[in-house]
Amino acid sequence: MNLTACAALTRTPENTTWYRATSVGYLPSALSSAHTAGARSRFNAGPLLPAARQFQILYFAADHQTALFEARAMLGNPAVPGMAVSNP
Repeated sequence: MNLTACAALTRTPENTTWYRATSVGYLPSALSSAHTAGARSRFNAGPLLPAARQFQILYFAADHQTALFEARAMLGNPAVPGMAVSNP
């Protein structure tokens, strides 16, 4: 991947509210990303990459409902009314 063009991107401050949901057991390290380097996820190949190329990632959501779905605290389809339920 050639990231040379990234230097030309305009930088703007983020001044909005971001959300993150986590289980109670992870509250002491809720903003840590240390454990994510070796974990596979949507944006991280984790153990499929050589150790030297693994990276940490921290997920935030633009709204609380998305954060709950990302943390698997909600199940179902958020696009269909009545089709989302809490994960017990």
